[in-house]
Amino acid sequence: MTVYAYARVSTLQQANDGDSLEAQVKQVHGYASSRGLELHEDGVFVEKGVSVHSIDLGGDVTGNGVGAIIFTILSAFATFERERIASRISEVKQLRKSQGYFVGGRRAFGFDVVEGKKVPNEAEQALIAEMKTMREAGSSLLAIHRWLTREKGIKLANSSLRSALL
Repeated sequence: MTVYAYARVSTLQQANDGDSLEAQVKQVHGYASSRGLELHEDGVFVEKGVSVHSIDLGGDVTGNGVGAIIFTILSAFATFERERIASRISEVKQLRKSQGYFVGGRRAFGFDVVEGKKVPNEAEQALIAEMKTMREAGSSLLAIHRWLTREKGIKLANSSLRSALL
């Protein structure tokens, strides 16, 4: 059986960045593989900056029966597409994160962000190693937090301390 896949983006920014397309292509290959389908590289069709234009929907789309149906159908597709966009954004973030990119939020203790990638901060990594040694020796999180604050002058949220010690 011949199998084809279709991936597209609807904005120029998505087309230029290419991340969404890459994630979609990976997803369709994964899907095909999980179903035992052969999907060749030339069987994946990719379109950048796709848009649909409707010249006339018959006037007021909410004012008559046919217009209301069209409006309802278009609204359903808009909702579906909004959910797919959210899903794609999430997939792209996970892909970028797995590639070592910083995807936003606060910088994790122990790392710096250089050219969009997380790189270890040697001084903070040394402190993390010291904190792990303290934890293995039986120190509580509170004791480690106090040591970090008083001895090293570093204020770190409890959640950040827990994350650093994982």
